Amino acid sequence: MKMYAALLVSVLSVAGCSSFNQDTNSLSVPPGLGDTARASVSWDGTYSGLLPCADCSGIQTTITLKPDGTYIEITEYVGKPNARYINEGRFTWKVNGRDIVLSNGEQYMVGEGQLFRLDQAGNRVVGSLANHYVLKKI
Repeated sequence: MKMYAALLVSVLSVAGCSSFNQDTNSLSVPPGLGDTARASVSWDGTYSGLLPCADCSGIQTTITLKPDGTYIEITEYVGKPNARYINEGRFTWKVNGRDIVLSNGEQYMVGEGQLFRLDQAGNRVVGSLANHYVLKKI
């Protein structure tokens, strides 16, 4: 029994002498977020760009994302009379911590200083028009 007690004391002594290198200045990120746009990108702010339009010159789109999870989206169908719309609502982050969904169903991938419009399935637009589905932070 004395042998087990001595072994236990020596194990605890070694463990007690171990040093832990803990950085107290690091940013606390909720579990599961890790290195995601939500955690690492300054995503709040205003984004703007001209999105493609099937029957007009383009859709001038401006989206303001607010830290409280709300947004304001202003769209104007260029070349069409009385075609300016304002949509306000809430947005939610997808589980991947990278994509957001506006309350009107539109989806965007958040990047450094830009939003990438996603298709209805939540995928990036590919092909020759892919670079036209980007809103830049202003």
